[in-house]
Amino acid sequence: MNNIHLIGHTHWDREWYFSTRDSYVLLTETFKRVVETLERNPEETYILDAQSSIIEDFLKFVPSYEQRVKNLIANKQLFVGPWYTQTDCLYVGAESIIQNLKVGLEISRDLGSDFEIGYLPDTFGFNIQMPSILKSCGIDKAVIRRGVDYDIHETGAYFKWKALNEEVVKTIHLYKGYGELGAVELDKGEKLTKYIDTIKKYTDSQNFVCLCGGDQTEINTKHSEIINQLNSEEASYNLVNSDLDKVFNLLTDKDYKELQSDLRIGSYDRVHRSIGSSRYDIKQLNFELENRIYKITNPMIAIAKQNGIVIETELIKWCLKKLFENQAHDSMGGCVTDEVYEDIIFRFKEVREVVDGIENMIAYRLHEQLKLTEEKLIVFNPQSKATVPNQNIKVLSYSQNIRLDVKYRIVNRSKVSDFSEQGYHYIFDVKIEEQLSPMNFDIITIGSNDAPYKEFIKVSALETPKFKIAADNNQISMTIGDKFIPNWIRLYDCGNDGDTYDYSPLRGDEELIFDVTKCNLYSNGSHGYGLAELTLALPSDLEQRVKKQKFTDNKVIIRFDVTNDGQIDFAIEVDNQSLSHRLRVSFDTGIYTPNHYQSVPFTSHIAQDHELVISNFEQRGYVEDNLDNKVFDNIVAKQNEDYAYAIQSYGSKEYQVNDSEFIITLFATTSEFGKGDLLSRPGRASGDTQRPGHKMIATPKAEYLGVQKFRFTINIAAKLDEVAINQLIDAHTTAPYYFQKQLVDKFINRLDNKLFDLRDLDLIDKSSINLETPYPMSNIESFEEGYLIRLTNGGAEQLLAKDAFAGWTIVAQTNCLGEVISSEQIKLFAKTCSTFYIKPNSDEEKNA
Repeated sequence: MNNIHLIGHTHWDREWYFSTRDSYVLLTETFKRVVETLERNPEETYILDAQSSIIEDFLKFVPSYEQRVKNLIANKQLFVGPWYTQTDCLYVGAESIIQNLKVGLEISRDLGSDFEIGYLPDTFGFNIQMPSILKSCGIDKAVIRRGVDYDIHETGAYFKWKALNEEVVKTIHLYKGYGELGAVELDKGEKLTKYIDTIKKYTDSQNFVCLCGGDQTEINTKHSEIINQLNSEEASYNLVNSDLDKVFNLLTDKDYKELQSDLRIGSYDRVHRSIGSSRYDIKQLNFELENRIYKITNPMIAIAKQNGIVIETELIKWCLKKLFENQAHDSMGGCVTDEVYEDIIFRFKEVREVVDGIENMIAYRLHEQLKLTEEKLIVFNPQSKATVPNQNIKVLSYSQNIRLDVKYRIVNRSKVSDFSEQGYHYIFDVKIEEQLSPMNFDIITIGSNDAPYKEFIKVSALETPKFKIAADNNQISMTIGDKFIPNWIRLYDCGNDGDTYDYSPLRGDEELIFDVTKCNLYSNGSHGYGLAELTLALPSDLEQRVKKQKFTDNKVIIRFDVTNDGQIDFAIEVDNQSLSHRLRVSFDTGIYTPNHYQSVPFTSHIAQDHELVISNFEQRGYVEDNLDNKVFDNIVAKQNEDYAYAIQSYGSKEYQVNDSEFIITLFATTSEFGKGDLLSRPGRASGDTQRPGHKMIATPKAEYLGVQKFRFTINIAAKLDEVAINQLIDAHTTAPYYFQKQLVDKFINRLDNKLFDLRDLDLIDKSSINLETPYPMSNIESFEEGYLIRLTNGGAEQLLAKDAFAGWTIVAQTNCLGEVISSEQIKLFAKTCSTFYIKPNSDEEKNA
């Protein structure tokens, strides 16, 4: 007989069309009722959405219930964790997903929970590496919704989900989601039968899962009573008041198919395939602050600790929790009201200010301990290898010309008015061209220079050993070897009839294509850049776009800086003055292949240029169009026999491939929170806006009027592979931190006005311990005795010796939570991350 496992739960959005504070008020009442109901009914079980943050919130406001909650968890009635928040799994970095689990598990384990299932019932799709992320944290089971098509994926509701390195997580897919049945009622037997009959087509298992609940729902006080009554009336199946652990224990290996894929198909549930371009700045700010914390601030804390400066790591945990609030699926997606959007942006502001202060404090105290004078500049290299900085360092001076005691070149000089006796000072953008000590800091002396500053002059072309860029015949062209690429950069614009969930084409609209026709090139002999200024004449709104009239000027400035090593850094500014449209930028690679490299967490893989496109998606029963757009973690690249061409994004996440072009979405603007009957998403609106008593919600802030900024980096190389792409990502996401203790502008760093010299600091010498590793470091966490370091390896498995890091000892290999992995050999695992607990060698070990 078929066993249908009915599991009580609530899905708890922290914020959506309501705010987090609204949620606080609601949960204090709702969760008290959950606790009281479970206490009265020992046979009942309930899932609190696997988010430790919501139980943390509840106990913060109702601390008297803590022991009662612990008792219910111990009795296997209440299930909390392992996540901190219900994370997005496409637009959030792997390290954040790991840290989300780590923080969530700390909270849930402290409450006595052992519910450690990767439970993600409402996330808008999944990256292909989720099994590897979960396994790296010791989790081998998952329960998910969205993104699966049983026919296309050739699987049913149960499958072994494989990452690119063949790591497997046993997975239950929630067909029709977590609320198809709602609360169990006597009149829902027919609906339940239809639900199960569909799943039975794809599996021989006799165990089926049906979650009973919904968004912010109350606990069903008669769950067991109704199940018993239904069982007495229905003989064809057995209803079980169950929980997810019980279901996994009943499933056998033969119940599972195999699946190795990302999950982004909108067949049974909407995955909102174009949500990557909704409220683009949320993705940008998240990308910036993730990389800032894991790849700059945390390494600086470790460097500081080696030099006797202790920063409280609880500050970082506070920042992470703020990030995780923003990384919940609705928040990261941007499908929220303007009021909630403002909360998200404010949390990013809070995080930035704290990490600003930590980095400022570390640099100031080191400058002080080293007894450095004002002409000394400290430059931190947070990468785990000696490297040349790939980003500019700013130097302030009253002198028109400066000299540094390292190899360098001046990229730009700007004159700034001030209140000094001179009335102005200069800011120099400088690229250091000497290697910096790995995971350490270097000291650079700033002096004056008698040689005049080399002004930039206009040139006809910028040429490096790898390529040539020319601006003539009303086009920007690129030549790589024998390959001539005309119209190298283009802009694409079309109307957006969608909402904050989805871009959708406007009926009767045609996409406009703009070639970048006017560009000036400049060089000062050691540095070159291009500057293009153009005006896009775009319809002012959707109505005028259909009528093809009332055009508004949208000014665009594109600057690209060229280096001799094959790198081109792009900055694009768009002064957006039109409503409800999608703007994209195209980079032509000159390479015509049917596939490309796509970076994913920890590694990259070969992806087809054109994904599965369903022309008759409505007839096939899809709930949304399978739009041919893709998501990339950091880099997309094409390669042929002659050269490789890689594009690095800094938070822009959505792209399309058109022959040799990578077309990257800058933004898709809209004035609506939820709209119905879109071309790409027919039927009801998302976001409850068409339910009784609800209304359409305007989102004027999602129109992004005014100046919007974007960054990209292009790298031209002889060839690329997974390891080389990982190295590029590391180089482009790990910026040097620099500090100049100067009196020119004390407001460059906010704390400079309040940090005063401490007279009792011991004089130190620059630490001689460099932490150099063979592969990119994705994070380092400081503890009292040592450090937890995480490396990524895009290629094959590698063995490491305990002294693989000169001057350091690998004490143990661990999982991402810091739990020791028992193994005779220390390994860099293939196509994933590897974590080690390390300590610096003692003086005796160094001298041995």
